[in-house]
Amino acid sequence: MAQAEDNSDTQQSRLEILRKKILVSQMLIVTAVIINVGGIVLAVSFILGLNDTITRSAGLDNLAQLESMYEQFQQGETLNRDLKAQLRSLEQQRTQEFTLNQQSIQDLADTSFENENQYQLFYRLLKVNIYLFSSQMVGANSWFEVYGQEIDQAIERSLSRQLQLLRIRKLYEDNA
Repeated sequence: MAQAEDNSDTQQSRLEILRKKILVSQMLIVTAVIINVGGIVLAVSFILGLNDTITRSAGLDNLAQLESMYEQFQQGETLNRDLKAQLRSLEQQRTQEFTLNQQSIQDLADTSFENENQYQLFYRLLKVNIYLFSSQMVGANSWFEVYGQEIDQAIERSLSRQLQLLRIRKLYEDNA
């Protein structure tokens, strides 16, 4: 029973980790959008600055300023490309981790489902053996009456956990 609680805790912690990774991915996507918008703003400001420079006057100072602005634009573009490449890499890594976590959760649910089957079998055999024992020993019948109901409740709890595991398995099979 402690192992089932540990499995449930492990499963909940894995789901929590998965939620955190999805949140990080969403934040990365928002960051990429902000970077792209920043690149567009930088390009527009470069074009407007270039237009302003050309319309004012043509001189060596303006040419140096234009070269400086173009260099800044190139640096911004390079940074933008590098960040996009990093974002693609992080997205690929997140997808691989998500797939791995999803498979781990399915495997854990399958193992836990089998454990619950074994628990139910154990409780049923225990109840049968207690019944047989109490029928052979005088005065032991009260022990069966006291603990028989508790064993039935343990079987009910195990069935409930098994239904939850089936729902989890179905959820991940539908998402696959």
